[in-house]
Amino acid sequence: MIKVATTLLGIVLLAALLWWLVDGRAIGSDSLREPSNAPIIRIAVSQTPLSSPFFIAQSKRLFSQQDLAVVLVPCFGGHKCMEMLLNHEVDFATASETVFMFNSFTQPELRLISSFVESDNDVKLLTLKGGGIVNLTSLEGQKVGVVKASASEFFLDSLLILNGIDSSSVERVYYKPTQLVEALLLTEVDAIAVWEPYGYELTNTVPEQVEQLPSRGVYNLSFNLIGLAGKHRKPEAISGILAALEQANLYLITHPKQSQTLVSETLGISFRQLNWSWQDYLFRLSLGNSLLSNLHTQARWALDRQLITGAEVPDFRAMFLDGKSLALLDEPLEHK
Repeated sequence: MIKVATTLLGIVLLAALLWWLVDGRAIGSDSLREPSNAPIIRIAVSQTPLSSPFFIAQSKRLFSQQDLAVVLVPCFGGHKCMEMLLNHEVDFATASETVFMFNSFTQPELRLISSFVESDNDVKLLTLKGGGIVNLTSLEGQKVGVVKASASEFFLDSLLILNGIDSSSVERVYYKPTQLVEALLLTEVDAIAVWEPYGYELTNTVPEQVEQLPSRGVYNLSFNLIGLAGKHRKPEAISGILAALEQANLYLITHPKQSQTLVSETLGISFRQLNWSWQDYLFRLSLGNSLLSNLHTQARWALDRQLITGAEVPDFRAMFLDGKSLALLDEPLEHK
């Protein structure tokens, strides 16, 4: 009798343990619960390693742990993600601060919720050895391939100004991002200002011939979560997304190899390619004066270069969402 009772007790305890694990309450486990009656939240996520926190959060079911039903909608490039947001195809989008800046001139309803990753070496100035450019001063009189009205062109102008080089002495040739590597290899230009993964593509094609000119820290790229005013999304949803991203960032920092493996599989790229730029990423949630200053600088540059006409620098502080105080999307950050 005692033996039977002991067996039954063991079964009950085992069942309880299994329920506990499945319910996601065990320390270190991923929640397997699906949020009940939760509205679907659609986020346009650029298919780049910069979006790694979203891939980790989805894989580890961190959104579900916040009782959120999140669908990640793939898009290629921040411009496309922003387009989907403005067309109301998604609730949120991921994009660089440069994409946000350009759109803010005509879309005052945009709200920047938080940046979730930064890099001071994502955009690079690359040339081929033996091509005549040995340092930054050598850029005078040379052709540089850039992407018009983008982080690529802003980066080049910033680099020239910081090194006292007359911008008019450098001939800029405009290409699509996918054309820059070929343009350099065909010697149509002497150098290119390009973001990843195109730097890796060039280096992998001609590994012994690529020269990166000193430029680290000239431009600090951030990737951001962006929404629209007037959506009246419950603040708890925004808080939950940020909480999931914060957990994802912690995982990225504490489990770099596992994270790289997961992200490389998600994006369908090699581990080696991902590892190429991984050390340049700073995974953290941020919404502060550094980002605000960066946006103002880029906006003034866009106006000076006449990339935008007939407009004034937007009030970016009013377009920041104070996620920490759980303000609604249509309630701007207070001036402090």
